[in-house]
Amino acid sequence: MSVQVVLRSALRVLILLFGIHEVPGLDPTRQPSQYVHDIWMKDDGLPQNTVKQIIQTRDGYLWLATQEGLARFDGARFVVLNARHGAALPDNNVWTVLEDPDGGLWIGTPGGLVRMRDGSFTTYTTEDGLPANHVRALYRDRRGALWVATAGELSVFEGGRARVFRDQDGRTPKGGYSFLETRHGSLWIAADRLDRLVGDRLASYGESEGLAGRPSALVEGPDGALWVGTFGAGLARFDGARFTRLTARDGLPADLIYALLADRDGSLWIGTSGGGLARYRNGRLQTLSDERGRLTNDVMSLFEDGEGNLWAGTNGGGLHRFKDGDFATFGQPEGLEVPTIACLFEATDGDLWIGTSAGLFRRRGEGFTRFSKTDGLAGDAVFSLAEDQRGDLWIGTSEGGLTRRDRQGRFTTFTKTQGLEGSFVVSLLPDHAGGLWVGTNLGLSRFDGGRFVSYPGPLGGRSLLVSSLLEDRHGALWIGTHDGGLIRMQDGVSTTYTTREGLANNRVLSLREDRDGTLWIGTQGGGLSRLRDGAFTLYTTRTGLCSDTIFQILDDDRGALWMSSNDGIFRVTGDDLSAFAARRAGSVDCALYDRSDGIRTNECNGGSQPAGWKGRDGRLWFPTANGVVVVDPARLRRSPHPVPVVVEEFVAGGRRLDRPAAGAPVSVPAGTAGCEIHYTALTFRAPEKVRFRYRLDGLDDDWVEAGTRRTAYYAHLPPGDHRFRVTARTGDGEWGQTGADLAFRLEPYFYQTVWFYAVCALGALLVAGGGYRVRIHQTRARERELERVVLDRTQELSEAKRQLEESNRTLERRVVEATNVVKDKERMAAYGLMVASVAHEVRHPIFALQAASYLLRTDLGEDRRAGPQIDIIEREIGRMASLMDDLLEFARPAALVLAPADPTALLAQAADMYRDEHGDDGVEIVVSASENLPAVVMDRDRLIQVLVNLMDNAQKHARGLTRITLSARAEGHDGKELRPRVRIAVANDGAGISAGDLPRLFDPFFTTGRGSGLGLAIVRRIITDHEGSIGVESRGKGGAIFTILLPVPGPRPTGVAEAAPGFRARGEQPGA
Repeated sequence: MSVQVVLRSALRVLILLFGIHEVPGLDPTRQPSQYVHDIWMKDDGLPQNTVKQIIQTRDGYLWLATQEGLARFDGARFVVLNARHGAALPDNNVWTVLEDPDGGLWIGTPGGLVRMRDGSFTTYTTEDGLPANHVRALYRDRRGALWVATAGELSVFEGGRARVFRDQDGRTPKGGYSFLETRHGSLWIAADRLDRLVGDRLASYGESEGLAGRPSALVEGPDGALWVGTFGAGLARFDGARFTRLTARDGLPADLIYALLADRDGSLWIGTSGGGLARYRNGRLQTLSDERGRLTNDVMSLFEDGEGNLWAGTNGGGLHRFKDGDFATFGQPEGLEVPTIACLFEATDGDLWIGTSAGLFRRRGEGFTRFSKTDGLAGDAVFSLAEDQRGDLWIGTSEGGLTRRDRQGRFTTFTKTQGLEGSFVVSLLPDHAGGLWVGTNLGLSRFDGGRFVSYPGPLGGRSLLVSSLLEDRHGALWIGTHDGGLIRMQDGVSTTYTTREGLANNRVLSLREDRDGTLWIGTQGGGLSRLRDGAFTLYTTRTGLCSDTIFQILDDDRGALWMSSNDGIFRVTGDDLSAFAARRAGSVDCALYDRSDGIRTNECNGGSQPAGWKGRDGRLWFPTANGVVVVDPARLRRSPHPVPVVVEEFVAGGRRLDRPAAGAPVSVPAGTAGCEIHYTALTFRAPEKVRFRYRLDGLDDDWVEAGTRRTAYYAHLPPGDHRFRVTARTGDGEWGQTGADLAFRLEPYFYQTVWFYAVCALGALLVAGGGYRVRIHQTRARERELERVVLDRTQELSEAKRQLEESNRTLERRVVEATNVVKDKERMAAYGLMVASVAHEVRHPIFALQAASYLLRTDLGEDRRAGPQIDIIEREIGRMASLMDDLLEFARPAALVLAPADPTALLAQAADMYRDEHGDDGVEIVVSASENLPAVVMDRDRLIQVLVNLMDNAQKHARGLTRITLSARAEGHDGKELRPRVRIAVANDGAGISAGDLPRLFDPFFTTGRGSGLGLAIVRRIITDHEGSIGVESRGKGGAIFTILLPVPGPRPTGVAEAAPGFRARGEQPGA
């Protein structure tokens, strides 16, 4: 049973939390062009660009029927099921798909009916009772019957067989395309005619009943009426008594209807052949067209998911999604002729005035009216707007001065001739006294009762561009300038604030006073400044702000500030701003809105006033380079529930592992180099904004922030039980508290078990005891030999018997004393070894044996007979120490220290090290590398160890060796996927390797000599840790060649189900 099957029940519960009727569908008050429109094509992972049907299963996935198989979609990745990917489908051309109550899928193809359950496929054909193999439509009614519409007659499938359906009069529909079961229980069938099944009798509808054309699609409207799409005769509505037609003459984009959908907000969506997608609501037909013309004319399927998104499958045009963004855009598709907006303003009568580069527009209701120079404007490029106390509209232009439009619609123009300071009017501000402040490119003026008065004093006599104006609650005038900083003027006294006083930047673009009197200053390049109680606080991109250029600042009555910039529109909460100012936080959390939220371009416009407006209804309006955008902060779409998360796949050692039973951990074989855990979030509103974090209990000290990545990588995990947990959130949501989890157990090698350590300790104890007995035996043998020598010399030198006997007694006494000393030392050493063995220390006995051999050599090294025996002991101790070092290296490899390095330099260093160790041993070392080899991320010392080991191996075992060649070259294709890599070869001209030894050459403990058999196993481990591979080829008498493949860093493919392999060392963080 797979991991995803085990988790299916939990997922269904999470998905149901969305509550379909709690989430609204597409806003019917918006124009179709204002929906966010996204497309997925074959290049994005879709198996083929024709999507015939779309469903959402209870676990939250979308399933798509295409001409090249079935595709499962989670919003980010497609998983394809067709013959090429191992799915046992009789035909890849999938017409229809239906979910079974038990979680299985029914799939209709031209080759028969297929049931998919837990990864297995069963096909049913005419041999199983189907009237024809071509299955066009499937439906399971409320009684549980499975209806199968084929190219032949209609059938019912039950008990593993199909039977042709016939009513009590013997009639059956033929060539069905669609089913509908109404709220009243009637089953309608669109086939060669329109049929309604009531009880066991079919009632048919055709030309004589008022239905023109052959039916193609069915849907029930919110009022209970039946809507019927036809092949070429348009759309018909049946109210139970008569049919009413709707055709191209009535505004329908085409008369051939492929698909119908009634959404949860009462709109009827119509997919046509040749006319694209249409919406019908309250008697009004609207065609859905994208401003980039990306919607194909043939819409074959429609579906509304659990979050209210509308999906459209097209004929050759891919998969389309339409959703409501938090923002709505008004541009050319909505009737605003000029997309480049400079300023906007809402008048007291509710009209929205919009200044553009080519005239002034008024939005009243749903329509736009344009005013230009020919209507009386001073110029067509409008950069500033304001309304005075009398209700007159003031319009600032870029070259013609200032225009006033009075309440009667009459235009009056003011220029420098009437006293205006400059002809480019950048900012306008009516004050509490009834006057109008005018900021121009050359300074500040005030219009009061018919004349302009210049105010050069506050600007220091300079002709500064005045970009923004604000009158605070105390009546003081704040003046934002270009390069002159911020100026406060009250009662004839002016104060200037620049970077010297703490202002972020001297180019001030926008000003805003909040409820508590704090002044917010948006600058060009310096971010946001906060002035409170005479002190500045600066917010920039380095402290979390989304942009350092702030065109406009608006508040939303909820404590948050909304700002426009060249990087988009973003929001920062008042709590975040206050916490940073009070130094309770080191940064602010900034929510950036982009195209996925309904904004057609991230580039806003500003530098003049007003570059944004808060309407009386609380909505916020901003000018952009592609229309006007509006957002209602009170209606931001935030997910009311945590994002559902699922663990999809567990891959260990390159092989997918399934969970054996519900609740049981996945068993991972010992020695598995690394594992990948694939997970996803099942939300389709903004899958690209879902962020993940995960942790492996016992290994990760804290949550690993994975961003949008949907795969976790682990390498060199310790044996034992592990639990992986993952959770997610959307851009403005909270982290889920439950998420998904996966338990698995990594089985240990025999040498990683407790019993292995016990055996090693016992073995060390036995070796120590045996060594002790050998030394005692050798000492006693030496005593006997010395006695024999003394006796021989006594017999040969009888004339010196007395002297020799005395010498013999003296020698025997010294021997006995030396023997006792040796025995005492040996007993102490053995006692220390036994104590260390009890503590399960394997290497300590070896150190004791080395110390004992040293003492023996010190005391008896001059004795020619004892010396060789001590050599044997030291050699065997050395072999044991080497074996233990190899065991420890193999069992507990050190983490890699990775850095980019040159492969050519690597070969040269390895060759030099070999020459230093072996000197002139008659073996020639040749280094050959291609030019301009790419860098490889490697642990240089470990790879040098690999190359020297391979050269040492050749020197020891390759008979007749005269030459070792080190070579490297770049490669780019391995037969499965494009991936750059470097191939390194170590070749020798020795006797080669026998065919029987080749399969086991890299196995642990396999050896053809006296070595430990771990050298080449360690070599393979090091290469595997580098995500590489190693192989060997024997060329008989021509020697052997070891080939190493190492990957070259590069970008990972996106938009596909599989992730490129990659692991990290234990304790490391991704990207570290």
